[in-house]
Amino acid sequence: MGRGYRLRPLDSGLCLGLLPPRTEGAELVQALCTGYEDQSFRFERARPTAPRPPSPHSPPSPRASPTPSANPQHQAAPWA
Repeated sequence: MGRGYRLRPLDSGLCLGLLPPRTEGAELVQALCTGYEDQSFRFERARPTAPRPPSPHSPPSPRASPTPSANPQHQAAPWA
């Protein structure tokens, strides 16, 4: 079982998981919740780094908000 947080969009009830290979830029998909490592996420405080050029395959990123999202559709739940 995974240790960390599972990410579940409330509108589907499914869990987000990583498709292989599990490297930077890996794709997330919605699937039935299994509790395996590919559906377990942990968060670390970001360290200041030099800005990276945007990937041509990535949509523009939204501006960072200083407060957490108040939208209940975007919530993380710890594994029980």
